[in-house]
Amino acid sequence: MTKSLILIGLCCIQPMRPQSQSVSAPAPVTLSPTSLSFGSQTVGTTSAASVKLTNNQATALTISTIVASGDFAVVQNSTCGASLASGKSCAINVTFTPSAIGARSGALTITDSAAGSPQVVPLNGAGVVNLSLSSGSLSFGNQDVGTTSAIKTVSLTNSSSIPIAVSGVVITGDFTQTNTCGGNLAASSSCLFSVKFAPTAAGTRNGTSQSPTRPRIAPRWSP
Repeated sequence: MTKSLILIGLCCIQPMRPQSQSVSAPAPVTLSPTSLSFGSQTVGTTSAASVKLTNNQATALTISTIVASGDFAVVQNSTCGASLASGKSCAINVTFTPSAIGARSGALTITDSAAGSPQVVPLNGAGVVNLSLSSGSLSFGNQDVGTTSAIKTVSLTNSSSIPIAVSGVVITGDFTQTNTCGGNLAASSSCLFSVKFAPTAAGTRNGTSQSPTRPRIAPRWSP
């Protein structure tokens, strides 16, 4: 008789061990926000914003200098002193006072004892001027062809703290103008445009006046 031996085995599935995930250490210090944009600001006036500095180290952070460049400045009411304790934050208050028209840029630079010092926050804004017209249009009504109307006036006011160049005034249509603006319109002052209408044909006659002044001032003349 043939005898058989039956072998039975049991395979065990070993439980999976979770793989350890590496966690990167936080930066020694963090800045929030990492850049500051002040938007448009009238030349000679001031706006403010702040940056938060946080010390992520186990030891105190020694702060040597905090400076801003360009049309930007660090104000004295900032709460960051010469030392910042571990895990603590402080505020750096920055002002923007544009000195000219157009894009303005600078940097906030913090020099301290942390690795990677100095820390730099880009700063940007734009200088604009505050110009206004007493009227955006002039209407002269009916005027006989070949004759000249009485003068109508419109004033241009510069409410900025710097003089603004006013040159190359161009008027179109059956209109003429003279003005008292000269080459520059002084800060916080006004000048006067005197406009006449002399139609060369019957019907509605339109025109405009423009100057390279920034922002562009373009009043409209119509009968």
